[in-house]
Amino acid sequence: MSNPIQWNKVTNFEMKEFDDPNYPDSGKLINYKIVYDLDHLREVIKCPIIVLAAVDVYGEHGHSPNSFHLAKNHCRAVDFYIETDMLPRKQYYYVERAGFGGIGVYLTLWHDKKGVLLPIAFHIDSRPISRLQRWSCRMKGQYEYLLGS
Repeated sequence: MSNPIQWNKVTNFEMKEFDDPNYPDSGKLINYKIVYDLDHLREVIKCPIIVLAAVDVYGEHGHSPNSFHLAKNHCRAVDFYIETDMLPRKQYYYVERAGFGGIGVYLTLWHDKKGVLLPIAFHIDSRPISRLQRWSCRMKGQYEYLLGS
């Protein structure tokens, strides 16, 4: 699958932010739509978005075999947090408005890059509307699906 990202038109991110940590330059595999949509979200909220995980080339980072993070599934997912003091509800509001097919909300589960526990972090993906899903996770591996599993 060719990747038509024109990185000079992406205002708030660099390709390396989407790299699988085991494979330098693998950020080139990230799906263009997810990058452009995330870049637009960053413009709307006017706060930094910090990528925690994106491309998982061979599934070496604990993602399920059907994960949209995987290269075999076209790298259509990003996990991130918003660097802000904005309330979690307001953060979710903006993420929801961005129109992602999949949104996972991780409450007091993930840490920022300095090791500080985050009140909220997100998984977003560009799954088709026919597979639209919303979920929350408060404990590792325990998901609550809004639309069924």
